[in-house]
Amino acid sequence: MYRLKHSKSTLAEGVSALLWLGLILIGLGCFQVFFFPIVWPKDPWFVILFGIIEALVALAVVLYATINIRKNQTFVCLIDEEQIECVSPIDDGGRSFRLPLAQIQRLEPSGEESPNSWCLYDHDGNRYWLTSDYNNPAEKFVREIRRIRPDLQESEP
Repeated sequence: MYRLKHSKSTLAEGVSALLWLGLILIGLGCFQVFFFPIVWPKDPWFVILFGIIEALVALAVVLYATINIRKNQTFVCLIDEEQIECVSPIDDGGRSFRLPLAQIQRLEPSGEESPNSWCLYDHDGNRYWLTSDYNNPAEKFVREIRRIRPDLQESEP
C-alpha cells in the first residue's frame, strides 16, 4: 500500500502549457494595443525588442508543450514503507529511479534545478533528484520520508 502517490500525464502538462501561453499572449496583446502606440514614436527599439523576446519565450513554451504532448506518458512518483520510486518519461523532468528508504543517507534541498526539488543521497554518495516538475509535491514526499526515517540527516545547499 502506497503512503503517497502522485501522477500526471505529459499530455495534460503540454496542453496546460499551451493554454497558459494562450491566456498570457491574450493579456499581453491587450497591453500592447494600448501601450505600444504611445511608446513606438519615442522608442521603437523597445517595441521591437519586446516583440522578439515575446516570440522567443512563446517558441520555447510551444517546444516544451510539443515534447510533452508527443511523449504522451505519465509521470509517477510514489512512496511506501520500503522504497520511493519516481518514473519520469522525460529526463528534463527528472530521471527515473527506485531507491529503498533504508539506503537513503541524507536529504538536501536542490535549489539549482527547481526551487521545491530535493536531492536524496544513498550510502554510496549517489544523488537522486526528487523533482517538483509535473506538479510533483516533493516537499510532501520528503516529509513522508522523514516520518518513516526520522534518523536521516539534512544538509543545507
